[in-house]
Amino acid sequence: MAWVTVPDPLMSIGILGALLLYLRYAEGFSGRAQAGGKKSGKAPRTKRTRSQVGWLIASAAAGLAALLAKETAIVLPVVIFVLALCVPRGEFALRSAAKDSDVRLHTRLIDALRQAVPFAGVSLVYFLLRFHALGGKLGSLTQHLPWCCRGRRLSGST
Repeated sequence: MAWVTVPDPLMSIGILGALLLYLRYAEGFSGRAQAGGKKSGKAPRTKRTRSQVGWLIASAAAGLAALLAKETAIVLPVVIFVLALCVPRGEFALRSAAKDSDVRLHTRLIDALRQAVPFAGVSLVYFLLRFHALGGKLGSLTQHLPWCCRGRRLSGST
C-alpha cells in the first residue's frame, strides 16, 4: 500500500505517456493540414487519418492505466481539454498561425470537447469498475464518526 500523498511513479508514467501519445495524435493532424493545404474543406479519410485515431486510443488507454495506478489521474480529461483548447490542431492551427480572425472560440471549444471525449469515456469506465469493486457503493467507510459531535466527547479525548 502506498502513502496517499506520495506521487505514484506508475501514475506519472501513465499520464506522461498519455500526454505524449496525445501530442503525437495532434501533431499528425497539423502535419497533414500543412502538407495538404486544407483549402478544399475536409481531407478524405486515409490510412494516415486512421493511424492518428490509433494514437488517440493509445493515449486514452495510457490514461486508464494511470487511473488504475492512482485516482489522482482523474484530472487527465481536463488537462487534455485545456491542451486541445490552447493548442489548436489541423486547420485551426494554420489559421491561428496566419493570425486569421475567422477562428471562432466555439469551434475550438467543440473540437477540444471532441478530443476529450475518449478520456472522459475512460474515466467513466474507471468509475464503473470502482463502483463494482466496492460492491455498489460510491466509497468505502474507513471510520464511523458521527456527523455532529455537539457536547459529546470522543473516546480518548480529554
